[in-house]
Amino acid sequence: MTAAMASAVCLLTLGSAGSSFAGSPAAVAGDAPSGDIVVTAPARLVVPAPSAPDPGALRTLEVGLRHGGPAGTLTPGVFTVDAGGLARIAEVIWPAGCTHARGSAVAKCDLRTSPSNPGKLLSLRIHSLVGARAGAHGVITYTPKGAPGGARAVRTTVSVGSGPDVVTSAPFRLRAAAPPAPGATVVLPFTLTNAGNETAPGAIVRIYGSRGLAWSAAHSNCESLRTPPSADFPASASALCVLDQPLAPGATYAFADPPAFLTESFALWERTDLRVTAKSADALADAHGNASWTKGTGTPLRLVPRPGPSAEDLYQEDNFATTAVAVRNTADLAVTGSRVSGTVGRRVTAAVTVTNHGPAAVSDITVGNPVVAVDIRVPAGTTVVKAPKGCRPVRPNDEDAPGAGGAPQYTCETKNWLDPGESAVFPFQLRIDRAIDDSAGSATLQIDHDPNSRTNFDTDPGDNTAVIAVTGDRRLLTRKRVALAGGLTVLALGAGFVVLRRRRARSRQA
Repeated sequence: MTAAMASAVCLLTLGSAGSSFAGSPAAVAGDAPSGDIVVTAPARLVVPAPSAPDPGALRTLEVGLRHGGPAGTLTPGVFTVDAGGLARIAEVIWPAGCTHARGSAVAKCDLRTSPSNPGKLLSLRIHSLVGARAGAHGVITYTPKGAPGGARAVRTTVSVGSGPDVVTSAPFRLRAAAPPAPGATVVLPFTLTNAGNETAPGAIVRIYGSRGLAWSAAHSNCESLRTPPSADFPASASALCVLDQPLAPGATYAFADPPAFLTESFALWERTDLRVTAKSADALADAHGNASWTKGTGTPLRLVPRPGPSAEDLYQEDNFATTAVAVRNTADLAVTGSRVSGTVGRRVTAAVTVTNHGPAAVSDITVGNPVVAVDIRVPAGTTVVKAPKGCRPVRPNDEDAPGAGGAPQYTCETKNWLDPGESAVFPFQLRIDRAIDDSAGSATLQIDHDPNSRTNFDTDPGDNTAVIAVTGDRRLLTRKRVALAGGLTVLALGAGFVVLRRRRARSRQA
């Protein structure tokens, strides 16, 4: 590698499992303030060893910057990359947007002028050099512009490896003329490629389907598993297939009879995950775990070669892909409030309930976000003493912890799935501060009914808002006090009568 090809800066973006590199755990600029621009990058990258006289196969990194810390948004910016640590090991192919002086190991990359995706992403391609041996490694260092003394530098370790590297490719969203209906068959159109430099003896394929999908096939070289729901996760269906066919280096394969799932009656937003690795006894044992799988008895799942880019899996970070499956179905999410009353100064519990009336189960199976958020407006004349779990106050500074009381408005979020007939309940403890007659607050589901919205499955907007009504009555307290005073008076008169009778009895005896 020339010294000029030794530097650039980067951010890995997940969800690109179809590329030759799909990301290892990210290394981030440590403890940067939330307003800073930071670099995020893969902690490590394995590149195939060269096959003389040719260099090794290319690996691609999608890179960039984030504003607001490692979890912030992608942003334009300038950064440097120092790849001097890769000398005699690997070569970086610089994309447009990166400039460097001849003979320099440092490049400046400007995401503000990136022609492929302005201000967002930059792709670096890296391959091993002829003469580099398996096990050799070096580092690339990335530094955002303005970082004093490299304090926020991030490094990626690049290693040279030798072996098979089974890569999977699948669309992020299932492409179809129309979304499948409940009861339809969903075929998974993915491929396998051996991007390594050695033949893979076979492959192990594990396919996960979310709760609205059921494994439809019974291939003799596959096993199936239905996992029941738990407190933290919904039910799911999985398949584990062992392919004994060798995969040649650089060859791409498709399935003669592609794997498929059936959509359940309650399917809506579903997802499949695919993980592949080169076949080995250890990999199969890890995939099986302690679960009880059911073996299929049908025809075997079989690979067929298809045109494509030319021991232990060399690099296991590119063995995973996810496909979203949208099913043509509906669900009715409804919210109900409550009507409570009490004495001024006392506490009452006003509950807000979100119910899925089906027929579909509603879930976020991509990043695990809540099914729906509820906007709560607290009735006037009351104060929230304690907000329920899953609710946070809405205030200008937004600094209150979830569950904190005293705010006039709250946002409550459900878990990330609701089955048909299932409800989420949010009980608010309110203190009645003054006399009020049916003071009305509200609970509103934050649902967008636009046809292009993800939440357009909801069939009845009329039940997306409910009333929280509270009555506080001072007369209740007054009546209690009068009753108490009356009771004390009766007791006093009774005691006086007893004393008078005793005195009369003594005087007769005298």
